[in-house]
Amino acid sequence: MPRSYQMWHEAVSGLPSQIVIKPALIFSKASLDLSATLVDWYSSTVSHIFLDITDENETPFLPGQRNLPALQPVYESLLAAFAVSSFPPVIAMRVHSDALPNKSNYLSAQSDKNIIVLGFPSYYKRVLERQFPKQKQTHLDVLQTPMQPHKQLLTSTMYKTMETDQKKYNMYRAAIASALKTITDRDPEISCISILLIGAGYGHIIDEIMRCRSEVDDDIEFQVVAIERNPVPAAAVKEGYEADYSCLKVLNLDTLKASVRLAELGAFDIIVSELIGSFGDNELCPECLSLPQLCSMKSPDTIMIPSNITTFVEPIYSPLLHSEWTAATRSRDEFKRLPLIVNPDKVRYFSANPEHAQEGTKSVYFPWKGIKPRELWSFGFPQGMFKDPEMPMDLISSTTTMNQRFAEVQWGNESSESKINGFMGYFEAVLYGDIVINNLTGSENCLSSWFPAFFPLGQALTLPENGTLHATFSRNTDSTSVWYDFSAITRDESGSALSERVTYNVDGSHKIYL
Repeated sequence: MPRSYQMWHEAVSGLPSQIVIKPALIFSKASLDLSATLVDWYSSTVSHIFLDITDENETPFLPGQRNLPALQPVYESLLAAFAVSSFPPVIAMRVHSDALPNKSNYLSAQSDKNIIVLGFPSYYKRVLERQFPKQKQTHLDVLQTPMQPHKQLLTSTMYKTMETDQKKYNMYRAAIASALKTITDRDPEISCISILLIGAGYGHIIDEIMRCRSEVDDDIEFQVVAIERNPVPAAAVKEGYEADYSCLKVLNLDTLKASVRLAELGAFDIIVSELIGSFGDNELCPECLSLPQLCSMKSPDTIMIPSNITTFVEPIYSPLLHSEWTAATRSRDEFKRLPLIVNPDKVRYFSANPEHAQEGTKSVYFPWKGIKPRELWSFGFPQGMFKDPEMPMDLISSTTTMNQRFAEVQWGNESSESKINGFMGYFEAVLYGDIVINNLTGSENCLSSWFPAFFPLGQALTLPENGTLHATFSRNTDSTSVWYDFSAITRDESGSALSERVTYNVDGSHKIYL
């Protein structure tokens, strides 16, 4: 890491958590060319940014901008990098008067001979609107506890928040339409298509299913069963939808417990669910879909949407997130439950090599995914054991071990020494065929519905140049809950351990309950 940042980090790392000191940074044009410098500072809370461009032959502005000047890309990228921060710094610029396109536009300017100091009170908004999606500017660096969907009922506000992502529903509609085409192509004489929706919410996916109905021959009967565990949205959907669609039946059921009722429903051609969490399976989709799969096992061609969910992790360094987590765990036990959920902003991604990490992005200073995060595990649907037509219903209790997972991953460090104090977790879900959704930041298919998961380390790890970071993650299950444990250790170039391996949540003291 750059010497300036290393000195700052060493100076403040030993201070008590209640003492908050924010640095003020001065950048010249030369220092802005060193993207590694800003990548490190970007992971901290900075109070002021001061650009010192006093060469009369150097202008930070684009030519021809008279009324409302625009900055050159390198300077606008700097503003953008800090403007989306949850605590944006004060940004000012010192320039030579000859570099100004129109001096009268700068009411906040202060002159000292030929050097003028400019403030940027209104520039943040323009930069944000131009460079970043609106939904990604919310809840930056705010740690949120994960939902316990089977222990507590979601509020209507939570449903409304999750149901604002129209891109997600467009992708689901495309997947359902593709599945329907597969079924009709496979059996041109089919007379009835049955669909089971698990997790109806307030009906958005029902809308998409009914839109797809118009693409199927009118002679084919349509039967849709929508299951919702929460009695409030279940009642609202039943009242608002069943009268409009004679082919629809809405049931207030818990798929984890209603084995008899589900068995009575019989097999389905398509099973659709939206039980995806920020970490892929942390909202218990493998467990919730076990009984519906058993009920449909007599139909080996049943299509499930999603058909596959894969989980990823990558190491990160964020003093801000780590300090917020440390402070929160002192007063609120629920913040010890892992993973947490966060819309990350002040984060350094270890996988982003500053020399090439910015390829394909608008901003040269945003350390998005230089290397794809490491894959941990996958769940495919239908799962293999449920395809056995001889499997009796009472074997559901033995399926818990099938949903356990373990993975060991590692990263090599080819750049300078780095600090690691946590992991970000992601998912990628194949809805059907080539239709994919995920929450991988910067991905074409990234959706705003799911912020990444966050696994903080109790102590930061130092990863030297040419060293390696080794991490293990486990998904553990029993008859009443699911929990994750994880560990990390760094090694030098020779393979010698540089830290003691600590496993977090190894005893399952913080669980997601069935």
